[in-house]
Amino acid sequence: MRIAVAQINPVLADFQFNKEKILDFVNQAVQRKCDLVVFPECTLFGYHPFDLLEREKLVAKQEAEFKDLIKKLPKNIGVIMGLITRNPAKKGRPYFNSAALIAKGEKPRFFHKQLLPTGDVFDEARFIESGDVSKNYFKWKGKKFFLTICEDIWAWPDAKGNSPYRENPLAKVKKQKIDMVINLSASPYFVGKMKQREYVTQKTAAYFNAPIMYVNLVGAQDEIIFDGGSFVLDKKGKKTSDLPAVQ
Repeated sequence: MRIAVAQINPVLADFQFNKEKILDFVNQAVQRKCDLVVFPECTLFGYHPFDLLEREKLVAKQEAEFKDLIKKLPKNIGVIMGLITRNPAKKGRPYFNSAALIAKGEKPRFFHKQLLPTGDVFDEARFIESGDVSKNYFKWKGKKFFLTICEDIWAWPDAKGNSPYRENPLAKVKKQKIDMVINLSASPYFVGKMKQREYVTQKTAAYFNAPIMYVNLVGAQDEIIFDGGSFVLDKKGKKTSDLPAVQ
């Protein structure tokens, strides 16, 4: 299977622009005979939405562009992309931070982020309901994957046993034989951040005994800089490919 990594720079709340950029990269992936293309976290909405999620009309506009995007997809390729979706329950926060698996003529499948950062530049738990990462297994063209979104892989204790979370949701996932872990991220840059990313992805690859694909956003939103640096590790934690980091 050939998988494309689409390390792109979406514009916050410019849903039509983001849709067209997604379609452009999907068509490029088709030309390269890829079976699947993976985009970063919140690809369609942009990241971080912050107070924009107070405006329900914006979410509705994103949903309309998402439906149009599916209609315009080329055939014979799967797309994994991030977006904001509604929480159908009457209790809890109104939205999920989600990833969608979409393909021409098929019903979309959604996977929700579980760990929601609230420190530093983040404020996700204000509007976002926590998902259940244990449900995020899926198959595509005969291969089996496990999907995570950004913070979901960041609860592993460091060398001193410290972790920002009391529990690591990945450590409770019933492990299945898979071909790859995929992580959609919108991870801001700071000095030393890449080493931290490599550590948590290595721990995740070792736990699932599978390669991991880490797809990160590029660009900026207010004071936040997203530096890209997407990469793939084999199951032993060795980097087998990467994309440029923009600093």
